Amino acid sequence: MNMMKQVFQVQKVIKSEATMRSTLMKMKARLQAELDNLDEAAKIEYTGWYVLLKRDGDKFEVLGLFNPDEFDEERDTEPEWDFAVPIPNPDTYPEFQGW
Repeated sequence: MNMMKQVFQVQKVIKSEATMRSTLMKMKARLQAELDNLDEAAKIEYTGWYVLLKRDGDKFEVLGLFNPDEFDEERDTEPEWDFAVPIPNPDTYPEFQGW
């Protein structure tokens, strides 16, 4: 009888390990799919345009758009800015699906 109890305990451990392995394999597949999506996100192309931002306390104020192709070197009216963000081409930006 004692031997039968040990066999059942071993079988219970084996089943538990198989369940954990299955769960880990599913998680690995999901992680691999997300890693593959990162490659897609790395293919973003940019327009060459920038949005210029000025820090105002803990917020940012948009100063306008800057197109380097139309830059006039003689113009001295460029606003004083703190942060420039490149503008991606909308056709190459992946659709946001949340976290």
